[in-house]
Amino acid sequence: MVKKEELNIALNVKDLSFSYNSSNPVIDNLSFSLEQGKRLAVLGKSGCGKSTLLKLLSTLLMPSSGSLSLSTQDYFTDEDWLFETWEIRQKVILVFQSYNLFPNLTVLENITLALKIVKSHSKESAVDLAKSIGCKLGLENIFSSYPNEISGGQSQRVALARAYVMYPSLLLLDEVTSAIDPSTINSVIKLLEELKENEATKKTSVIMVTHNIRFAVDHSDYIAFMENGTFVEIHKSNDFLTQAIDGRTKAYINDSKYFT
Repeated sequence: MVKKEELNIALNVKDLSFSYNSSNPVIDNLSFSLEQGKRLAVLGKSGCGKSTLLKLLSTLLMPSSGSLSLSTQDYFTDEDWLFETWEIRQKVILVFQSYNLFPNLTVLENITLALKIVKSHSKESAVDLAKSIGCKLGLENIFSSYPNEISGGQSQRVALARAYVMYPSLLLLDEVTSAIDPSTINSVIKLLEELKENEATKKTSVIMVTHNIRFAVDHSDYIAFMENGTFVEIHKSNDFLTQAIDGRTKAYINDSKYFT
């Protein structure tokens, strides 16, 4: 992708490994880098380590070894986090496949909570920003609803809005195309375009875990194919379908179910 000496590196992952209870590694000596403002789509079959990678990057799991840096500043090296995890999570935000909304808060309260507590926005400022982003994601009619009153697709859009308003340095999206609601996919696409155009977020880098090859090709800058906890190969998205060289990658591409 890019060389470490270039100055626009957003994320650098070096020799990252992780295993549960000394079993076989789930993430195995993985290294890659990503530039500011670029999008990396990670493809691979279920169980290859995609979601685990996102949890490691966002401090939900602690790596067994390796190093992580954000904008050239290390935040994990071999044995421990170098900052409090709450500090890292202000800059590295994960949108879960299961959304993880607070069930006792309304949609608007879910979106504004971190703005008020972490970013110290006033209630009025937080609400204004939340409504601005929420309306772009088609949430204007459900701000006063609770999570158990809205659909799965709407819940995913609320989770996306909650992440976006924090203006993260690194946005991690876990299976963002898994919702059956087509409007949600359109909202994800709109969000990705908004990140590029908004002055406050145009340097936000994105890692997207997905099974959908077509979505990855159309809406990312790079695509990595993952198997057994490591990247088999990485290509520019426009070249992925034609320049993949590993047989495992080609087999994945040739399986038509991964194009939907």
